[in-house]
Amino acid sequence: MKALILLALLCFGSSEICAQTNPAITSWMINTTNIMGRHYVKGNSTPVNDNVLANVQTVQYSATSVYVSTKGIPAYITGPFLDGNPSLATNQNAIFKIPLSPVQNTGTPTATTGGNIGIFVNGVAMFDYRDGVSWQNSTKTLKGGPLMGMGDGVWNRDAVVGERIGFDCAKAHPAMGNYHHHQNPSAFSLDLKVISNVCDLYAADGLYAIDSTKHSPLLGFAYDGFPIYGAYSYKNVDGTGGIVRMKSSFTLRTTMTARTTYYTGATVTAGPDVSATYPLGYFREDYQYTTTTSSTPDYLDEHNGRFCVTPEYPSGIYCYFATVDENWNSAYPYLIGPTFYGVRSASKVASISESVTTYTPSTSTLTVSTKALSIAALGGSTNTFDIAATVAWTITSSQPWLLASKSSGSGNETITLIAQENSSATPRSASVTVTGTGVAEQVITVTQAPTLADDSLIVTPSSVVFGAKDNLTRTITITTSGAWTLAIESPSWLSASAMSGTGNATITLTAQVNTGVDDRSTLVSIAAPGATIKQVNVLQSPGLTVLEVSKLVIHVGAAVNSSNFVDIESNTSWGIAIDPKSWVSLNKKSGIGSETVIVTTTEANPDTIARSGTFAVMTPDKSITISIVQAGKAPSSVSENTTPEPTILIYPNPASDLVAIQMNAINYENIDLQLYDAAGQEVARTTLVQGTTIAYFDTRTLYSGEYSVRMQNATGGVMFRKFILNK
Repeated sequence: MKALILLALLCFGSSEICAQTNPAITSWMINTTNIMGRHYVKGNSTPVNDNVLANVQTVQYSATSVYVSTKGIPAYITGPFLDGNPSLATNQNAIFKIPLSPVQNTGTPTATTGGNIGIFVNGVAMFDYRDGVSWQNSTKTLKGGPLMGMGDGVWNRDAVVGERIGFDCAKAHPAMGNYHHHQNPSAFSLDLKVISNVCDLYAADGLYAIDSTKHSPLLGFAYDGFPIYGAYSYKNVDGTGGIVRMKSSFTLRTTMTARTTYYTGATVTAGPDVSATYPLGYFREDYQYTTTTSSTPDYLDEHNGRFCVTPEYPSGIYCYFATVDENWNSAYPYLIGPTFYGVRSASKVASISESVTTYTPSTSTLTVSTKALSIAALGGSTNTFDIAATVAWTITSSQPWLLASKSSGSGNETITLIAQENSSATPRSASVTVTGTGVAEQVITVTQAPTLADDSLIVTPSSVVFGAKDNLTRTITITTSGAWTLAIESPSWLSASAMSGTGNATITLTAQVNTGVDDRSTLVSIAAPGATIKQVNVLQSPGLTVLEVSKLVIHVGAAVNSSNFVDIESNTSWGIAIDPKSWVSLNKKSGIGSETVIVTTTEANPDTIARSGTFAVMTPDKSITISIVQAGKAPSSVSENTTPEPTILIYPNPASDLVAIQMNAINYENIDLQLYDAAGQEVARTTLVQGTTIAYFDTRTLYSGEYSVRMQNATGGVMFRKFILNK
């Protein structure tokens, strides 16, 4: 909380500092390319183009507030609303005023209300669970909201359950034109268990796609100014424990059959009995809250949030989460509620009445590879972390016993931390802070083991070995009388059946298949209060060499500078031996891992018939020969370079009539998509629009075979993905 107070003071003293670091200013999806909204009409799967700008139009800020101007329209397709809702998503022409330094409400919590309770990063409104409908006991019917009339307000309908048929594919609908989400804003069709078929005919993608392997993105801000994240986060509040699903602490009152009391025991005006028509969960009062504790950090509080570290807030902040169940279906209370954690002060304003600065998005970035490290007690012990940055940075340590190999630099760098001896019987910790201009600071917590050992914590064995593809589970035994925590130094390929507990335990370690050609290792650390940290050395054997190519024959045109490419997929270094031909050149003749090789003709083919040559791609134990065929008379082919881009999936694969390109992240820019056949000829083109995560190619008129999708973002980054058409 001290960090938050300090941030508030900095923002009050200098709005420019706040603009460079405060995610409440920097996280909005600003439409700079005039993307327009689109909507479906019932019975027609071709979207209608709207003459309304999508996403956020401008972001302006003062020392205390940020002003977000938006039409309230997303870039993903809205509608139709199959429950008879006559509204469309229409221009809201809204300005939202949100506090830059949110504070906890230490008095009576403020209840959420009908209507807007927050705003998503694309400018779309956020509602709570309700739809204005409640049970009227005197008539034994539902009243209020879209049903008109007035219910008792005692048993209030849950919109996510009661209005499901009226939600579009992105899980949203309008109220008198105000398009809004009551719940996690990802498409029904992306859930593990699909509970609505609206996407079958009216496909859309929502704001983001859940990825259980990564921390979910920042989705928006509540009216108290605190951020809202997607469904997955670090298990522990300090950023350790791996990525897990955040869970609601509200559960159904499974023993209730008659709706005559609240879970507190209070007798109230009766609602309908639990039945197939009004199942448990149909009303908000069907839920009860169970208080979470520090031993269950992945269960949220009564506001549906917790105080924790996130990628955007490395020093920690209170955040809400868009909760889902194990099938990724929305879980009550969905976003916020039923009360706010903070002081609700945001509002929709008609105009801006104070001096403000217009925010221009920065391309500056600064990230670190981990938020927590451990170091042995011995003097001179080391550990490392990676910095990825586009700005100059500075490193500071909070303790004199911990030093960094560099105190400043720029760009990407691997930093070594060196510790002095810890001669005490207890662990000690330090914070390493990496800062840069215009980016959020990154904080790493470093824990050093004590020198003196004791017998209050015993872990066996001290080392385990995994096979590359089999024998992928091993067990370790923890013997202790108290609480313990477990940490994995490199959690990307190793997981544990439990990360904390009390008393003796047997823990199963599970390794992913090692596809690399080198062995890999990590450390599993177990800590208990007052005991020496115990470490288990983990080693995994290397896998077999992988060498694959995307095509065995490369066709190039007859003209000079005609090019085509081949994708090489490998898990080791490789080289190319080319049959000497004076009429071709390769952009590279060696590499490591998966890369794209471009073949270019250096002279035109003087003959009317094709000519050919070969080259071999080789690893120490594998070789693949690829033929190059230059046509006697043919148009030029493809010549591109590639750079890495975010995770993109192509499905189905093999495909038939339609191919979808899905990004598993929030898309902040337009991405050009080009479809090429096996000969390198462009056959189709489309755009993955800013604010959407899915695009399609209609392949009904194309022949069976291998195709490649070329993807290029606004900064020139390019990547290729292959798929098969099977007619």
